[in-house]
Amino acid sequence: MKSRSLYYFIAPLVVAMWSTTFASSKVLLRSFTPEAIMLFRFCIAWLGLFLLHPHVHKPVSWKDELLFLVLGVTGCTFYFLAENTALQYASTVTVGLVVAVAPLLTLWLVRVFDRSETIRWTHWLGSVVSFVGVAFISFNGTFRLAGDWRGYTLAILAAFMWAAYSVAMRRVNSSYSSLYITRRTFFYAILTLLPVLLFMRTRIDWPALLLPVNYLNILFLGVFASCLAYVLWAPIVQHLGAVTANNFIYLSPFLIVLIGVFVMHEKVTPWIISGGLLILSGLYVSERKK
Repeated sequence: MKSRSLYYFIAPLVVAMWSTTFASSKVLLRSFTPEAIMLFRFCIAWLGLFLLHPHVHKPVSWKDELLFLVLGVTGCTFYFLAENTALQYASTVTVGLVVAVAPLLTLWLVRVFDRSETIRWTHWLGSVVSFVGVAFISFNGTFRLAGDWRGYTLAILAAFMWAAYSVAMRRVNSSYSSLYITRRTFFYAILTLLPVLLFMRTRIDWPALLLPVNYLNILFLGVFASCLAYVLWAPIVQHLGAVTANNFIYLSPFLIVLIGVFVMHEKVTPWIISGGLLILSGLYVSERKK
């Protein structure tokens, strides 16, 4: 019980780190392509994980290696490729809102593919209530989506990839350490990204990499939002379940607003307050046993 309580505490902290990645990616897209940003991010994350866990393990089974490949493709390569490309066609708010359907998609995937995790009607109700709260905060009274169909489609694809990653994470052998799971995930992410780089004929603006605004954002994405956050997220999903873990993603826009209020002294509106209350209410309802 104490360990579950710990994961309930860590999950919002991880989501808080991920909440700032949209803005960092948006800044980097001025100088780099989506796949170039991913390459920097994955390589830094893998290198950091290798330094923390410099042990080479023989594959226990091909089934395990195939599962690590699925994690790398869904949780990294396809997810970030879809998300970063979506930011080129839609605003940060729009992409963040659409990606927020990931918990609802997770519910559906768990219902179909993972019978080991119990799905209650309170999960559906809480997830819908939280999503409405996300919409309140994202729109903030304007109720207008900025972007075209390509941005929406790619954002939905990103949400689906993250849902698939969460369900696959539940099937990983619990004997593996979180560091090793994440390192193998990023290894296959890099491996599957290379064909994309060749196909897209990606060129990297190396002088732009030396600009502080660029390398600081890349370091943040690689070290904190990837290396640290993914290592923490793996046991969260395994101990709390894919549905409960992904429900914390609804906190992302709420946390972004709180940061803006306390750091940037931004104005709090009734829409933001209502949205925050709906998100917290949805999370509470989702975890109700009765």
